[in-house]
Amino acid sequence: MDTLNQILFIGICLITLFRFFRLTQQNMSWSGLLSALACVLYIICLYGSALMQVAGLSSTKLLGPHILPPAQAYELGELAGNWTIELCVILLGEILAGFLVSHRQPVVPALSERNISEFNFITRNAALVLIVVGSVSTIAFHSDLSSRADGGQGLVTVLKTCLAVGLSVLAFNNFFNQRIFYFVSACGMIFLIIGAVRSPIFSVAMAFFAGKIARREITMAMLMRYSAYGLALAIAGGAMSNFRGDVLSGRGADLSTALSESIENPFIAVYGGGIDTLDGYRLAQFVQPNEPARPENILVAITTFVPRALWPEKPLDLSIDITNRYLRWDQGGIFLSLVGYLSIAFGGYIQALLALLILMIGLCGIYQKTRVNFYGFTIILMTFRLFLGGSPFDVYYCLVYNLLYAAAKFPFKLMWAGYASKTNSGA
Repeated sequence: MDTLNQILFIGICLITLFRFFRLTQQNMSWSGLLSALACVLYIICLYGSALMQVAGLSSTKLLGPHILPPAQAYELGELAGNWTIELCVILLGEILAGFLVSHRQPVVPALSERNISEFNFITRNAALVLIVVGSVSTIAFHSDLSSRADGGQGLVTVLKTCLAVGLSVLAFNNFFNQRIFYFVSACGMIFLIIGAVRSPIFSVAMAFFAGKIARREITMAMLMRYSAYGLALAIAGGAMSNFRGDVLSGRGADLSTALSESIENPFIAVYGGGIDTLDGYRLAQFVQPNEPARPENILVAITTFVPRALWPEKPLDLSIDITNRYLRWDQGGIFLSLVGYLSIAFGGYIQALLALLILMIGLCGIYQKTRVNFYGFTIILMTFRLFLGGSPFDVYYCLVYNLLYAAAKFPFKLMWAGYASKTNSGA
């Protein structure tokens, strides 16, 4: 039975990825992108991580507090069975979204020269303002890696995030095919790499990929090439995480050494570099029977915008609460995985599957309507983060991207409207 479940898991993965490749050949990659992205994360972060633990090549964060040992061979069958069901729900949600959303494709309308000038003026200037604000904030509010989890940094973190948002805007629009924007983006990426934080770098890479899909430029050859780039980026991300771990533990280390070690042992670097999706999934399975349902916790995605100084009793993210109580961590926590979080929040695995189906219908429906603009990219980013971690914070993170982008565009929209009114009056 255990072997059968693993075969079924591999089978649904092949079906999902084959569907995506077929849609890519038909120049409709957007229609199967989110399920394929979830499938890849299931393979890498759950099944691959389980195989590494079973083989003894990686450990678990649950071993220290004596919660659970690393994944065992006898667990693989049950886990693979659950993941098969979840991937079927994910695929069903994407297919249902295709039926519920209008089949008419939201093609980019033919823009007049004036409309193109308006788009370029607003978007370019908004991106540059975001990059300047983010760069200045990164320099002015420089902090050590060891203080990342300290409280009271909400506003500073949002200001620093402006850099990643601005770079993502340029990447989504293919840097407007101008050398100056390639140069600006290269300088901005240096800031992100020095910071040794993976999330903004992954965001910029995904924005570039999302822009290609929006312009319907993705081909099979390009998809294979970008997959190789993604693996290289994952190894680099593992190096950053290992470097950050060395800094926090007090061991002497530098980023170049961590990168060379990751290249020598790429699999160990990736799975030892902070991918705790499997640990969160198993921890949620372990604690869920003892935890009351807390569906209101999903509102943490909104309440995170309120500073704790103004609301001292603000509810904790469920992931942090579970980590603090069961693992006895003073700071931070491990994400519970998306299904793990939903099972605790809604009080059971069946309820989690239903919530997953509704979530996928919503994400896929919104993406199919917004894929041609920057807001569609944030849906891809949200899907990636949710299946990697599975926390309301991931929703909050993407909402911040949208709000910063909209806020940066607003003054330039007013400036253009004033210019247009003067031009019309003169005419």
